Amino acid sequence: MTAVLRRLAVPRCSLWRCLAVSLRETQRLYHHVLNRDGTRVLAGGRSSLAACCRSESRWQHTEAQESVEVDLKRLEGQDEGIAEVLMCRHRARNALGLVFVSQMRELMSTLSNDSAVRVVIFRSLVPGVFCAGADLKERALMNNSESDLFVHGLRSLMTQIALLPTPTIAAMDGVALGGGLELALACDLRTACE
Repeated sequence: MTAVLRRLAVPRCSLWRCLAVSLRETQRLYHHVLNRDGTRVLAGGRSSLAACCRSESRWQHTEAQESVEVDLKRLEGQDEGIAEVLMCRHRARNALGLVFVSQMRELMSTLSNDSAVRVVIFRSLVPGVFCAGADLKERALMNNSESDLFVHGLRSLMTQIALLPTPTIAAMDGVALGGGLELALACDLRTACE
């Protein structure tokens, strides 16, 4: 724990500032209003919650092949060096499915080689849920060999997160079940709301 705190104690990025930025962003995203058509709108603008994770995207994914379920947001200004991994699989409540895991593994590979990133914060854009664990609906459609490969991929992802060279923080604003709790435990620090 002391080693993690020492790594965070650099002039540009203190632990408390990282946590404050994460909580401030979470509060900003969860204070929303309803549009006339019933869709939820973020408090700071006119974009919907679903559009938020697409509009803040720093990755080029093709919408036709697969939707963005995990995204990256690099903070700027005073908070430069902080990267937020945004989990935004709204319908499945951030369940760990094939696309989600492959996008997360790709992102972890990129972050492990990025020297500009000093802290990685894992955060959910789904209100009340950090991560719902494995996607059991997808899992039911897999045969034994596909299921084994998927479980191996999940283990590999958790190892990648645990071995990231930068400190990692799980900003938990909701439930973390099964594999979602494993994801939080793979991080160096965990923060949770009431």
